[in-house]
Amino acid sequence: MYVMALHSAMFSTFTHVSMAPVAGWDIFGSAIRQGTDRPGAAGAAIHGGKPMRLKSSAVAPLLALKDMNGKPVAIGGATGRRTLLCFFRDAACPFCNFRIYELTRHHDSLAALGLAVVAVFASTPEEVRRFVARKPRPFVVVADPSSSAHEAYGIERSLWRKWKGVFTRIPTLLKGLRIVGLAGLNTTNLMPADFLIDEDGHIAEAYYGSDAGDRIPFERIELFLARGLLKRAAAPA
Repeated sequence: MYVMALHSAMFSTFTHVSMAPVAGWDIFGSAIRQGTDRPGAAGAAIHGGKPMRLKSSAVAPLLALKDMNGKPVAIGGATGRRTLLCFFRDAACPFCNFRIYELTRHHDSLAALGLAVVAVFASTPEEVRRFVARKPRPFVVVADPSSSAHEAYGIERSLWRKWKGVFTRIPTLLKGLRIVGLAGLNTTNLMPADFLIDEDGHIAEAYYGSDAGDRIPFERIELFLARGLLKRAAAPA
């Protein structure tokens, strides 16, 4: 059923979108990684009308958010903890919901190594509760309907990279559709991104997804935590 629905959605989209080639752009190549990006919010870094990507060693932008229970969530600054800040697309995004499943499954082992996880969705609280938070999550989940947090971190938009994910990650897409149902076929062009932030509020790694389903590998997260353990062990008593 999901395969037939996916085929129908793909056909509908491509009959309404011009596929004329654009000079210097390749749907599946790295040349389009800036995509059809939307300018960021006021105060966000902008370059040439597009959000500017944050880089490793940069100071993480300060965010004052609230989780699904209304509790304050502060990002940035010297928190004394290592954080994985995940920016997700729509609450119904199948790729996103499968990643939430993976984070839930790995959470205990990552938390034991000192990691705090914050998942930010560009959706309303009602949409997040319907899809993502319908089951209890062991980490912080935030609704960002205005996308202001996404824009502060230079999160991009791209139609081509969205479809690149659909075409190249079909097994993951189908797993996600089993979680969210057919609502997962109607998503925006927002791209994913992950940020590893150290105890002092600096970005250790900024990972901007090359397509709608591209997330930072768990091996990189574990290496980030291992470095944190070594740093603490080497610190004077």
